[in-house]
Amino acid sequence: MANFENTTELTFEAGAAVPQYRFVILNASGQAIVATAASEAIGISMNAAAAAGDELNVASVSAGGKAPIEASAAITLGDNVGVAASGKARTAATSDHIIGTCLQAAAADEDIVTLFIDKKITVSA
Repeated sequence: MANFENTTELTFEAGAAVPQYRFVILNASGQAIVATAASEAIGISMNAAAAAGDELNVASVSAGGKAPIEASAAITLGDNVGVAASGKARTAATSDHIIGTCLQAAAADEDIVTLFIDKKITVSA
């Protein structure tokens, strides 16, 4: 079961619909939106925003802690994690910003796992 602890949650206005447990970035207006593949996420959505203008609680990736995240595919326990399409987590690939370490194995797309948030370096070739 995914869980969270010792996270710092910030509140943002959503710039569009944002599902729960996805990596988010800020748009040019300072609103939280779903992160794109290989982007440097600012946090993880702790609730869902149905539309632009909704309030979105975000666990900051700068503050550390543990938070749930939705996987895009299988992830092995202990893998470094980066951002996949649709703001989901994936095993970090070349040129990904590493957001943290997977504390549970994900068997498939849509599994919710616990991420130890410990921003690291960008993976290089």
